[in-house]
Amino acid sequence: MNSVIRQLAILFGIIISTIMIIIFHQFIGSLTLGVFIYYSTRPVYDELVDRDINKTIAAAISPVLFLIPILILILYTLRIVTVEARALVIQASGSIFSFVEPDMIEQLLNKELALMLPELDMLTQLNPAEIIGIVQNVDSNVFDSFLDYGLQFGIAALSSLSGVFFTLLISFSLAFYLLRDGHHLKSKLYDLTSYNKTITEFSKKLDADLEIVFFGNILLAIFTAIIGAISFSLITIFVPGGNILAYPALIGIFCGVTSLIPVIGMKLVYWPVTLIIAAIGLLEGGISGLLFPFVFFIVGLILVDTIPDFVARPYISSRGGISTGVIFFSYVLGPLAFGWYGLFLGPLIFVIAYEFIKIILPSIANDMGI
Repeated sequence: MNSVIRQLAILFGIIISTIMIIIFHQFIGSLTLGVFIYYSTRPVYDELVDRDINKTIAAAISPVLFLIPILILILYTLRIVTVEARALVIQASGSIFSFVEPDMIEQLLNKELALMLPELDMLTQLNPAEIIGIVQNVDSNVFDSFLDYGLQFGIAALSSLSGVFFTLLISFSLAFYLLRDGHHLKSKLYDLTSYNKTITEFSKKLDADLEIVFFGNILLAIFTAIIGAISFSLITIFVPGGNILAYPALIGIFCGVTSLIPVIGMKLVYWPVTLIIAAIGLLEGGISGLLFPFVFFIVGLILVDTIPDFVARPYISSRGGISTGVIFFSYVLGPLAFGWYGLFLGPLIFVIAYEFIKIILPSIANDMGI
């Protein structure tokens, strides 16, 4: 390849790369979610392939198995919200009508009917042409405003649903192709770099660390959610005053979800809940009403917060050497910097930077004689 062709090829590559970066930037949330799903479901995919299941079928099943627990959690939460909202509406309506005497309602209805009867008699005496004239005199702007509002609401709802649909479609499609064809991408990378020792080590270590960060922490979150749901449900049954905690299983599940944030994760759930139920218990039962909040806090601190860290976290950490501080800052700073998808993009960036500094940078410095 002569120099002119090489320069044209480089220019073409830069143009294509720029276009691809622009496209990827538009869908960065969907793509990072897809990478997260890929690493979270890859152990399941490997297990299915080891059981002689077709790779395409295994790649299609694994993300679905990942989605089922999330859908169950969402449906359970929506059910609770619906039940509570219905109970609140019934309670509010009951409290409103409790101030109204039945005689007052009867008098009001009789008065309104007496006022309406002459008008009704007048309407029965009108001919069809006069009725049409009355209808035509009604301000059409009222109907237009209602129509515009309905159209705007429908378009906004449809746009939101379509956005969620396409985000999930792109994410699960990316996870599917990475599961099925990911080994081909690795082979291409190794061929492109002529199996350079540093690049190969960096690629393998990065791949292993991302699986630990994503799948390992998902495993820990599930483990914590199960312990939390069971523990909190049991103490509401056996500890006096447990009725003030309406949905203990949901509190335990939220503890599992927030455990994805190291160090302070689940404390964001059971500490505020402890303060709330302590205030309720103190108001309803005095000092004795603090028994259940105290037991709840001890169970949350020991069984839900401490034991999973002592049992599961060392097992996860032993599979890789990535620092807990890196994971902590990635989960905290990622969402603050990028929004919702920062929960997945943050760990991805931090782990890449961590392994680059650990593996690539020393190699560059050594080649430069530093």
